[in-house]
Amino acid sequence: MRAGQVRVYRRNLTAGQTLQVTLETLSGDADLYVWRTDGNQSWLNNNSGAANDNVSLTAPQTGVYQIEVYGYQESQCRLTIVGGTAGMPVRTVQHINTDKSPCSQPVIAPINEPAGDTAVSPSPIGPSQRKLYLPVILR
Repeated sequence: MRAGQVRVYRRNLTAGQTLQVTLETLSGDADLYVWRTDGNQSWLNNNSGAANDNVSLTAPQTGVYQIEVYGYQESQCRLTIVGGTAGMPVRTVQHINTDKSPCSQPVIAPINEPAGDTAVSPSPIGPSQRKLYLPVILR
């Protein structure tokens, strides 16, 4: 992931379900945000460097929760999402690094999503008159 790049993931949760997200930064520095369905409240973990970032929460309301991974620096990372389980509430886990200014809003609002299924447009590529030469393999 490049510096300044954002990757977006979404999970549907009902009120009371838990969500646990772990971002393992292998190199560089990436930060983890989870936005509530209305996009106003977030949980975050923005440790510096290659430290793991963890967020755990119990959903306060039903809806789409948006997980965003921000490339603070060019990074290689691995994301693990465990969510949608009901039962005992988890202890809310987040960490705010005061050396970094956190994002105040999601890159895309969690309520912005296409309505229903969207078809893929047809390919603009038509028949070609070009010759393609392939290697011949003989036994």
